[in-house]
Amino acid sequence: MSLSGLLICACSRKSDWIVLDSAHSAIASDLIRQVELVDDTLRFVGTYGAGLYEQVGDSWQKVGEHLGVKYILAIRRDARGDMWVGSARGGLLHRSRNGWRRYTAEDGLASNTVWDVLFLGNDTLLLGLRYGGAWRLTDDSLSRLSYEQGLPDHQVTALARDSSGVIWIGTVRGGMVGLRDTSKMYVNKRNGLSGNYIRCIVCDSTPRWVGSWDGGLDRRVEDVWVHQSEIPAPVVYAAYDANRNLWVGTWGAGVFYRSEGTWRHISPQNSGLPDGHVLDIEFAQDGRNYFATNKGVAVWKRGK
Repeated sequence: MSLSGLLICACSRKSDWIVLDSAHSAIASDLIRQVELVDDTLRFVGTYGAGLYEQVGDSWQKVGEHLGVKYILAIRRDARGDMWVGSARGGLLHRSRNGWRRYTAEDGLASNTVWDVLFLGNDTLLLGLRYGGAWRLTDDSLSRLSYEQGLPDHQVTALARDSSGVIWIGTVRGGMVGLRDTSKMYVNKRNGLSGNYIRCIVCDSTPRWVGSWDGGLDRRVEDVWVHQSEIPAPVVYAAYDANRNLWVGTWGAGVFYRSEGTWRHISPQNSGLPDGHVLDIEFAQDGRNYFATNKGVAVWKRGK
């Protein structure tokens, strides 16, 4: 069923919002790319230009500065609580109780720009490299997935895995491919997607929602991809919250979320969201949402 024609409405007041920016904290840049919660509290902020920050007590401190990484693209925490940080130009960072470890081209990576990190289990990670394909990291050993293994493009920008175990890899020019054992499933503009530059993939038993830079948002309904005309491209983020509401971040048009079949829109014009470029959203159990924007971290507690 198409979602076209469903109501899009404003849903917040500026008084409901708090904005953490460089004018009100020690975080030196307002270009926020990633936010990470620990125990329902904002703990890490990744910036584009000023590196990584951690909240320690009541203050923000820059961490990992000795590694020289300034441009943060991904923050992921594994089951042990270790942190994995993908960066532009600085490779992959790993922080464990033993300190920091960095993986770069000197360790064998084809590129120092890591756009996404996916945990595969058994201490194995899959890395999406902006100019170097997808790589597996297991016990400090790196191995590459290439065209021969089924990648349609070596510029990888999104990773996901569905509940059946298929790994989905989104690329810049070739749409996405699903890999399981030796089988390959290609999904792109030729067979239903609205765009080939994939930025986010949301899975259940299958890729259910796909956001692209050039096409916006698509939803899989049975075996058909349905374009969500209410959501403007570029789409750069999509995820479910704990209540299975879908949240979508765009590059310029703010945030959309789908609740009970209705799309609702959050923008700087109808809320306290400081900027329309939203690249990451984290959800706390108390109902607070944390938005990574180009003008700081915006915090909003959604009403019932």
